[in-house]
This record gives sequence, structure tokens and C-alpha cells, in this order.
Amino acid sequence: MTFKILNVTLLASSLILAACGNEPVEKQKEKTSTETTTEAPTIEKLTTEKATTEEETTEAPSTEAPTTEEPTTEAPKEVIAGENNVYGSIGSAFKEKGAFYVNEKGNVNLMGDKDNIYQAEKNFDSDLGLTVEMDEPFLTDHAFDFMEDDATMVQKISDNEFVYESKKLNKKYDVMFSRPDGKTVTRVIVSQHQE
Repeated sequence: MTFKILNVTLLASSLILAACGNEPVEKQKEKTSTETTTEAPTIEKLTTEKATTEEETTEAPSTEAPTTEEPTTEAPKEVIAGENNVYGSIGSAFKEKGAFYVNEKGNVNLMGDKDNIYQAEKNFDSDLGLTVEMDEPFLTDHAFDFMEDDATMVQKISDNEFVYESKKLNKKYDVMFSRPDGKTVTRVIVSQHQE
């Protein structure tokens, strides 16, 4: 229930920012709407067009005296990691099992408490024969399942250990491809970065 309210609040905040002329959000929404459809304009595109019109009509002519109102500046809101992402909260698909929260259907284990995931693990059957050399893009995609979408690699420690960073959260992740036999990857592990 709290997650739904948070999602609605974030969506409303995004729309308000777009209406206030937040250019990066407008560009992203226009890009998304043009990529997803070539037919009728989407709601996002209509919203940004309306925002542009409103801005033009609310500007004071230069002949009038300047207003004494100062723009309101809100304190920066703390960005919260997405559900089932490291640093985020644990979703309802996971059941508590000892020290972990488990989603057996997806072979995923999360470690932490309900509001702060410390570590996420995606398990693979060793019979798949996944190797870092052949399957690195596939393994990296699974690591991104537990990181924010803006995460980028900032350090390669070894062939199977990396550090990623999310500028949005201002946090780092440790990513490891676990190879118990030295070759076959059986787990992708994403955890909160440890200095």
C-alpha cells in the first residue's frame, strides 16, 4: 500500500516538474513518446505541450514592474531506490526464509530488511555453463535488475568483480559474478558498496 502511494506521489511530482518547465524531463518524455508510438500523441507529449503554452502565457511583459515574489525552492527530496533494488525495499513477491527474502520462481535471494536491501543474488543452474567470457552481457543485464537504471560502471576490479554507481541515488554497488569452480558462473551478486 505504501509503495502504491509512493509511486503515485512520484508520478505526480514528475508531472508537476514537467509542467514547470523541467527541460530534461520534457526531453526524456518526448523521446520516450516518439520511440513508443508514431500514431497519436501520448499523454506525456500533450502534457509537455500544454506546459510550454502555459509558460508563454504566464510571463509578465517587460513593461510591467518586476514582481517581488521569489521563486520557491523546495529542499531536495531524498531519492529512494526502486523496489527489489539494492538500497530499496523488498516487494511482495519475496517470502522471508531465514536471513533471506526468497523468490523461488525467479531464483532470487535478497538480504536485508523490508526497507533496505543490502544484497541481491540471482542464481543460475551450473548446467547452463555460463562463463564471463561468453555471457558477460547476459550476466550484466541480470545485475542491472537490482540497480537503478542510471547505474554505470566506475571500476573493474577483476574479470568478475565491478563497481557501479548511481548518480541519482549518489550510491555505489559492488557486482560480482560468482564462479565456484573458477569458470562457470552460478550467481550474480549485487550488494551495497563497501569502501
